[in-house]
Amino acid sequence: MTTLPYPVSDKFYTEIDSVFTDFNTGVIRQTGNVLDLAIEGDGFFVIDTPDGPRYTRSGNFVLDASNALTTVDGHMVMGEGGPVILEEGRIAVDAEGRVSVDGSEINKIKVVDFGKPYLLQKDQNNMFSGSGEETASGYKVLQGAVELSNVNSVKEMAAMISVLRGYESYQKVMTTLDEASAKANEVGRV
Repeated sequence: MTTLPYPVSDKFYTEIDSVFTDFNTGVIRQTGNVLDLAIEGDGFFVIDTPDGPRYTRSGNFVLDASNALTTVDGHMVMGEGGPVILEEGRIAVDAEGRVSVDGSEINKIKVVDFGKPYLLQKDQNNMFSGSGEETASGYKVLQGAVELSNVNSVKEMAAMISVLRGYESYQKVMTTLDEASAKANEVGRV
């Protein structure tokens, strides 16, 4: 009798080895919306939530009823001087994140970074939590733009087709083995 180097089970299944977030920069798309912001380079916007500060690169922001710059979920975007509150007028954000209304600077968008590799925990709605934030450097804030997903859909579609073809091949092998087993049973009855 031969001993197998692995336990034999009547159940076969697959499991996920690991889940990770790819923090590579995505494509930046111009939207023309003055409240949309994108970060070119490393860094995260700081968002104030009931659970504490959260970090995101998703810069599709809106104004709430009190003219605070918020995420679409209503969490305030933080600046160096506290929440970013905008007055009526022409809003401009420069490459360093300085926010001005009609030419008067009112705040600066808070952009932070973390040591690499990023050890941030995924939270809800494109936000992350973590510790060890430091002031970001070497980034540019782009007004009227958002960062899209960094997934290459053509590459992922090709990988999915490859997996599907492998599955179909294994399925044919299993069918052939079942047929051979059935034939062997027929031969045994003759």
